[in-house]
Amino acid sequence: MEKILDEILMEIRGIKETVDSIDERLKKLETVKSKEYYIDKRLVPSNDKIKPDFYRIYDSEFKDVWNKAIELIKAELTEVSFNTWIKNIKFLGNNQDDITISVPNDFSKGLIEARYLKLIQASLEAIAGKIYKVKILVDDIDGLQEGLCKECRR
Repeated sequence: MEKILDEILMEIRGIKETVDSIDERLKKLETVKSKEYYIDKRLVPSNDKIKPDFYRIYDSEFKDVWNKAIELIKAELTEVSFNTWIKNIKFLGNNQDDITISVPNDFSKGLIEARYLKLIQASLEAIAGKIYKVKILVDDIDGLQEGLCKECRR
C-alpha cells in the first residue's frame, strides 16, 4: 500500500511540475502580448510605396538583447577584430524568428557571413534563449542618408 502511495505522490509531483511549467510559459506569453511594438521607420522611404513585408516590426526591448549579444561577442574577439567588423553593425529590427542587421558594404557582409555569423547567432541564442535567423543587409551612402538599405528599395 505504501508503495502505491509513493507512486501516486511521485505522479502528482510530476503533474505539478508540468502545470508550473505551463503556467510559466503562459506568463511569458502574456508579457510578450503586453510589450510595446513599433515599426522601424528607417526601412520605409517617405516618397515610395513599399510592401508591408519590408516593415520591420520589433519589440522595443529586443534592442537590449542585441546590445548584450554584442557585449558577448566583444569578449570573444580581439579589440581590432571587434572594432573592424562588429562595432559598425546596425540593428534594424526583428520579428519572431529573425533579426535584420545592416553593414556598410558587400565586403563586410561577406566576411561577417563567413567568419562571424555563427558567433552572432550563438550570442543571440545565449541572451534570448532562442535561435534567430540573422539577415544581413548592405547600406550604401544614399541608404545611410535616407535611413534605408539598398535591398529594401528594390
